[in-house]
Amino acid sequence: GYQRRVHGEQNKEMIKKASAFAYISKRKLDIVAKRKGKKNEEIKEDDYSSGEEVQEEALEQFVGPTQSQGISQKKPTLAIVGKASAKKIKQEVDTNIVQISMNSLNEDMNLATGDPYRCQHCGSILSIHSKQHINPAADQKQSEWNCEFCSTKNLISIDPEEIPKTEVVTYILDKSTGLKQGAIEETKGGQDDDITVIFCIDISGSMGQTGKKKTATAMPKSRPAFQQMIPKEQTRLDGVKSAIRQQINKMLKESPNRKVGFVTFETECNLIGDGTQTPILFDISKTQKDFYSLLEEAANYSTTTMAKPIKETSGNLLLTLQKIHPSRDTALGPGLAIALALAGQGKPGSKVILCTDGLANIGCGSVTGKCAKSPEEIKGCYTSAANYAVQHGVAVSLITLTEGQCRLDMLSPVANLTNGDILRVDPNNLAGDFSAILSERQIATNVELKVKIFKALKFRNEDETNLSGDHTTLVKVLGNVTESSTITFEYSLKRPEEMAAIADLDWGTLKSLPFQTQITYNSMDGKKKLRVISEASPITFEKETAKKSANVEVIGAHAALSTANYAAKGDYSKAKQNAYLFSNMAPKMKGKVIANKQVQHLVQSIQNQEMSRGHQNDELTSVLNLSLIHI
Repeated sequence: GYQRRVHGEQNKEMIKKASAFAYISKRKLDIVAKRKGKKNEEIKEDDYSSGEEVQEEALEQFVGPTQSQGISQKKPTLAIVGKASAKKIKQEVDTNIVQISMNSLNEDMNLATGDPYRCQHCGSILSIHSKQHINPAADQKQSEWNCEFCSTKNLISIDPEEIPKTEVVTYILDKSTGLKQGAIEETKGGQDDDITVIFCIDISGSMGQTGKKKTATAMPKSRPAFQQMIPKEQTRLDGVKSAIRQQINKMLKESPNRKVGFVTFETECNLIGDGTQTPILFDISKTQKDFYSLLEEAANYSTTTMAKPIKETSGNLLLTLQKIHPSRDTALGPGLAIALALAGQGKPGSKVILCTDGLANIGCGSVTGKCAKSPEEIKGCYTSAANYAVQHGVAVSLITLTEGQCRLDMLSPVANLTNGDILRVDPNNLAGDFSAILSERQIATNVELKVKIFKALKFRNEDETNLSGDHTTLVKVLGNVTESSTITFEYSLKRPEEMAAIADLDWGTLKSLPFQTQITYNSMDGKKKLRVISEASPITFEKETAKKSANVEVIGAHAALSTANYAAKGDYSKAKQNAYLFSNMAPKMKGKVIANKQVQHLVQSIQNQEMSRGHQNDELTSVLNLSLIHI
């Protein structure tokens, strides 16, 4: 019936004002007519033989609302543009992409008075774009707010000064959180000068293996001159110690108030701390303690073993570092628990840098050997580590050595959720990587993101567990974030039959669509806050107009990240397809290197996981090259 009524429409402006269902039906008619070589009025029902394929192409030609929602700007912009056709490959790829940057969460932008007002149905928050009017049937102090997202009528009592005046608003939800209290003070070393840094070092037997690089070793002066220096092969542990030594000297000059400590692990774990106290020994071979038991026990020693800044302990640390030597097994899980216990007592933004070349084979989190745990126990151990680190504002970085093996598929969630680094490096070239990790500053912890879109739209290619029933609300736990943290997502129009069931949906009267991002986080001064970003984004029905307004950098970053995500799941064909479609959609992106730290880290993580399983996958390499360079 909708199709027949649209057949007679000749005025394009009338078509634009028709309902979405009628518009898409008209596009189906045009597509079939063009394929059959007939005029529109000559098309009969039998000509619609291509069915679902025609429906998909018609949907692709409907251009939705205008793409980067970022809190880095005083007034974030949002552009949503229409779809690019992909006729041969069944996958929706378009420029309906939003990127959200976290790089201004360290600023209190537009502090609000009072609490946020939420829609009783969908949870959206009253914004500068919300429409209110006095309800004659209610108290004169109340106004009626028709939610711009779900059309629910909400009665609210709000003072004029509480009505948002800007698109970006910050609410203080709780002045006291579980984080260590006290703002991080500005010093000559920077905002994070007095954080805690723990080097968690693998000293298992394999760390004593040699690499290719040789170092000169001094011999007794009684030897002839030509024998004074003889080459000595450098072990993996030597490379790690050399890099740590350089970082200690650097922090001593640049961040003298930082607290720096060591934890080593093999069959036993040594809680060395800042080197000023007798190390605490944990014999993992004689105990079956789980992650939290070790964490609790180690936390009891944190006050005494991490009491002084590096300006007072550098000599002890360097002397202790010199005495560290390789031993037996790899108690990686227990070592991480003890390191987190120390770092967790420091200020938000503290770091754990774990260096290993092997597989955990003793204690909690063991993946191999006689002590190997079940997959559920392993996952439970490292999930506990990630949760504890996020709660205490600690970033965990994982450094694996190229000549070793490591199961990062179990460990990588710890780094990902805490916004740490995942690197696979040559042990002889670690110094630069350590320096980069230590220079990255956290700006918020316990970050949770909620994004709301208009009721006629839906999120696409997202985990169902993160979506509301109608796919209009996306919730993601981000953990710790830095200034470089970003997130991207895709959305599309709902299908005609879904839109037909939505009450009060009239595309003819809509000039813009609402979008809202709600970011709940703990700031580095220990306060729980809510950042709300709201926009009313204009709609266009012109495909070329939409494509011209596309933000190529946002599309490129999303294409690279989504491609790498498919590869991470082992779906290389999907990853290749994704990269190919995005590349064809925006040819001007070809050859553009995506300088996105998160993408680089994810790619590194995938490569590490494959190499740790003994896979040298050419298909993987080509996919990752596509995701990082050819888009």
